Amino acid sequence: MGDADGEGAKMTHKIKEESNILKEIRIEGLVELLLDTIPFPMNIIAMPYNLVKYGNLLKNTSNLQELQAWHVDRMMRSRTFSLLSPSYEKVSKHLKIRYEIL
Repeated sequence: MGDADGEGAKMTHKIKEESNILKEIRIEGLVELLLDTIPFPMNIIAMPYNLVKYGNLLKNTSNLQELQAWHVDRMMRSRTFSLLSPSYEKVSKHLKIRYEIL
C-alpha cells in the first residue's frame, strides 16, 4: 500500500506542475486582469501588446513566485514591456483576490 500511495501522490504533484495561471483564469480573466491593472487611456493602447506578452508570461508560470521572476526579467530586458505592462504588485493582488492564486 505504501508504494501505491506514493505513486498517487507523485501523479497528483505532476498534474499540478503542468497547470499554469493562464489555464486557471482563461482568456476572459486575462482581459479582466489587464483592464483592472492598467489605467484607462493606457489600457486601450497597451491591450494588444499585453494580451500577447502577458498571455505568454502567464502560460509559462504556475504560481506567483515564478510570475515575479519572469516579470522582473522582462522588465529588465524590455523597455516596451516596462512602459506598457502593469506592475507586478497590481497583478499579484488581482490574482490573489479574484482567483486565489498563491
